[in-house]
Amino acid sequence: IKAKEIFEEKGASEAIKYLESDEALQNNQDMIKKILDKNNLKAMLYTTEIQYNKAVQIYEKNLKLATLELGDEHELTLEIIHYLAQSHFNLGDYEKAKKLSLKVFEVNINTLGLEHPDTLNSLDWLASVNLESGTNQEAKKLFLQAVKLRKKVFSDAHQSTLVSMHYLAISYSRLGEYQKAKEVIDKALLITKNNYGSKHLSTQYIMLNKVVNLSSLSKFQNAIEL
Repeated sequence: IKAKEIFEEKGASEAIKYLESDEALQNNQDMIKKILDKNNLKAMLYTTEIQYNKAVQIYEKNLKLATLELGDEHELTLEIIHYLAQSHFNLGDYEKAKKLSLKVFEVNINTLGLEHPDTLNSLDWLASVNLESGTNQEAKKLFLQAVKLRKKVFSDAHQSTLVSMHYLAISYSRLGEYQKAKEVIDKALLITKNNYGSKHLSTQYIMLNKVVNLSSLSKFQNAIEL
């Protein structure tokens, strides 16, 4: 619109100068972001209605636009890829979900670094997709990495660290490594009790996880006592 106004007032050469300016580029990007945000919201609404296929269609169109106008590594482009991965995950298409999630993780490593919170979140999500798809060995590997990094970046007692430990224990259990699962759960339980108390929701949740694990080990008496 502004270029048209300049053209009408000052001619084509001035309009071209404006279109090549940083101001025009910024205005164009702002417009693109508004379109992407609007489409993302529409896709999210379809998701709440469990219409995942429609959500996928919108996210795919959005991704093409974002990649063309903002680039592969722009935060909004990565956000759309993540949403698209979630939609494929909801549809049970785990291979596509893994491929997209891996892309987000790798770009985050390159642009933000391995220890950035966004990178760690994308690592946990990638691990979760692997866990749900049944590739438990890869899930265990990724959750081990996530726990190690979260302890370093945050602390043993940070809620996100405890969540990663919880899913690491599930990975061990699904591989039949119940003793290792128990060790992780016991450690997480001790941390939560010492830092949050026995009645905290996190502590109760980990205790429930321990009950499930002990049941898997056929230690029913200990499970009942817990």
